[in-house]
Amino acid sequence: MMIGGGLTDLDELVLTCRTQEASNYIREAIQSYRAGAYRASIVVTWIAVVFDLVDKIRELDESGDLQAKAVIASFDNTLALLAKGDLTSMPKALQFEREILDTVRTNFQLLDDHQYDEMQRIFKDRNRCAHPTFNLSGGTYQPSAELARTHIRNAIAHVLQQPPVQGKAAIELVAAKLRSQYFPSDWKLAKQALEPLIGRARPALINGLVDKILWDMIKVDAPHAPPASIAALQAVLELHRAAAEPRIRSQTAKIFNSVSDDKLSISCSMVAQIPEAWEGLDQSQRHRFEKYLMEGDIYCVAHLLKLSLERPVLREPALARIKSLNTSELSQVIEAGIRSEIVDRVVDLFSNAKNWASANHISGNLVLPLIDQITPEHARIIIKSPTERRSDLPYSGGAAAFIAAVRGKNILSELELNALLRAHKFDYLLPEDEVEGGAENPA
Repeated sequence: MMIGGGLTDLDELVLTCRTQEASNYIREAIQSYRAGAYRASIVVTWIAVVFDLVDKIRELDESGDLQAKAVIASFDNTLALLAKGDLTSMPKALQFEREILDTVRTNFQLLDDHQYDEMQRIFKDRNRCAHPTFNLSGGTYQPSAELARTHIRNAIAHVLQQPPVQGKAAIELVAAKLRSQYFPSDWKLAKQALEPLIGRARPALINGLVDKILWDMIKVDAPHAPPASIAALQAVLELHRAAAEPRIRSQTAKIFNSVSDDKLSISCSMVAQIPEAWEGLDQSQRHRFEKYLMEGDIYCVAHLLKLSLERPVLREPALARIKSLNTSELSQVIEAGIRSEIVDRVVDLFSNAKNWASANHISGNLVLPLIDQITPEHARIIIKSPTERRSDLPYSGGAAAFIAAVRGKNILSELELNALLRAHKFDYLLPEDEVEGGAENPA
């Protein structure tokens, strides 16, 4: 019963192997285990480990790793000599097998200390199983079923599941991908790009990767965090939330404690996009974020305002800043993509314009770019403003352009629009037939 349960467990574990080749390698070991041939199972498990490690080195060679290229070139040369019957190459082939664990740990960081120790146990037990050894009683070495099963499990978990890079090499490879202008800015696509590299990474690697992304991010010469870095952080959270979330919180707090004011915009834009980062800030750090949002240069803050408006916890201070913006600052905000949240402020400024220059500037730079957000009530407020707010809109070019847009977009009915124009000093903008025919004054 135990063996049957173990077999089911191992069969499921095989499905987690990174490649089909790795699955094929280890299935033969499981078949031997199923038949009760535990020595054969351990020998084949070691063979699976060696073949998979060689495949990983080949992948690194194909990706441009010069050390991997040298290792594979030497290995392939040895195989070619053996294929020609050159038995003098046999010692070199055996040496390669004996040293492969040290090679992949030292040169490529594919194994950490624990993984290395587990693979060494498989190698030593393989030697005991493959060579005519005897125990103290004179019998042959007989490994237990549990030992064979443990070796299969460890081979899959520590080698066959793993990508061809780990440790610092994996972190540097991800960092190199992020530096590419073609790395996706969408987190779902970023997840697809990173999963083959870090899908089964251990917490230590995830911690190192989070640190690398965050601290590299604040070094860039830009007003806000690179989209690729944000997508990568979101992808890492999706793949390894248990490890990544607390690390993002703790590292964000450290960044806010040390970051200079000239790099604060980058840190703030990251916090606005990663909720877990905001949760890592204490009250004084959150106050610093909000103070920057309220007082920072609009060139940097405009993008941050847009991000903050999308986060319920940050929306209120963002709206407070918008209410204080002047006309030139509002233009920057419009360029950042903010629309509906500023339309009330823009309408208020336009309907209180006290000269034609101001009216023309506000109309061309603020009102007309937001014409699709102008409601009928907004239009009424603006048209009534000469009589109700003493604005100086009549006879300005900006007012004429606005009225033409209202008419063209059918924001108000022709009947209501013409009545409002006649009642509030815009009768010079009435169509000719309306000028001649007249209309009732609206209440």
